[in-house]
Amino acid sequence: MKKTSSFFAVTLTLLVGLAPLTQPHAHAFELVIGTPKTEPVVTPFCIDFDAAGNLYGVEFENGHRVFKLDPSGNTLTFLGGQKGIIAPKDDNGKGDGGPIADALFSGMHDLAVTKAGQVYLADSWVGRLRHYNPTTGIVTTAAGTGKKGNSGDNGPATQADINQLFACALSPDETKLYLVDISSLRVRYLDLTTNIIHAFAGTGKKGQPQDGTKAVDQPLMNPRAVAVDPNNGTVYIVDRDNHSLLRVTPDGIITTVVNASGKKGASGDNGPAIDATLNGPKHAIVDHQGRVIIADAENHTIRRYDPKTGNIELLAGTPNQKGTLLEKDKVQLNRPHGLRLTRDGQTLYIVDSYNHRILRTDYK
Repeated sequence: MKKTSSFFAVTLTLLVGLAPLTQPHAHAFELVIGTPKTEPVVTPFCIDFDAAGNLYGVEFENGHRVFKLDPSGNTLTFLGGQKGIIAPKDDNGKGDGGPIADALFSGMHDLAVTKAGQVYLADSWVGRLRHYNPTTGIVTTAAGTGKKGNSGDNGPATQADINQLFACALSPDETKLYLVDISSLRVRYLDLTTNIIHAFAGTGKKGQPQDGTKAVDQPLMNPRAVAVDPNNGTVYIVDRDNHSLLRVTPDGIITTVVNASGKKGASGDNGPAIDATLNGPKHAIVDHQGRVIIADAENHTIRRYDPKTGNIELLAGTPNQKGTLLEKDKVQLNRPHGLRLTRDGQTLYIVDSYNHRILRTDYK
């Protein structure tokens, strides 16, 4: 591995009695949430932070809860949802208009938190974007009717039908919230100033988008998540089944930047990202330098694409090896589904979903 791409040659300290294992240029990982550090979480899928440093997170299957970790890292609170219980099909907005403690959720995959602390939850299985106001404690629906469909563009978001809302991400100025509807094969955005929903990418038909064309006019294969560059608003779309990363520039032009072949694999580190392969990527974020960090979930790794060099590199995990143990020269993850940087960009959090834990490490 080239020295310039070994930033995450890892020492992982999980606070479970294991001695540190060192490597050149090693960074220490720390267990933040999960046993034995905190009480258990169940398949956490994503986290985000408000400006005060509060960590909010969501659980997926067998969990269905929203949780919060205070800035000190000492107090984990389950705010809403009940472990293992999903909202009844005839009441899939369960709890709207009331305290989050009384709300039920259904297969949440992602969330987005504004600087002011407003929390938006991708309540995936019922096709709703839920909004939690920490000041009032009230949860409401911000987008979606609860009826599965693909309608409502250019109208009120609460009157739009959404199939399965898997991911959401804020624009740098927090006026737009991008929404990924995996079953409708589309990305839309909610204008948070008007509460109107708009088309952004995908036509609803399945297919490979043509490079250099308008994203809104092109099909998508299987959009799973979005990430937004905080510097210029460029949007990246994670394509799960095509094992690729797409870029949509501010003028709406779409281009594949990682894995042009669409083939499943774990190849290409330290070389051109366009020739690399991924395996079922599930999430991504963009750092302050415009580099895209990818949760390459089915490879059990975290990788990073640098648009300035066009290259991709391995940051954490061992390709094709899932696990919890630490061994010399490697760290093992188990299908990581979420990533987040602290707002200062100095600390990376990895949601190690099927190890039921959240880790953090210094980032540069």
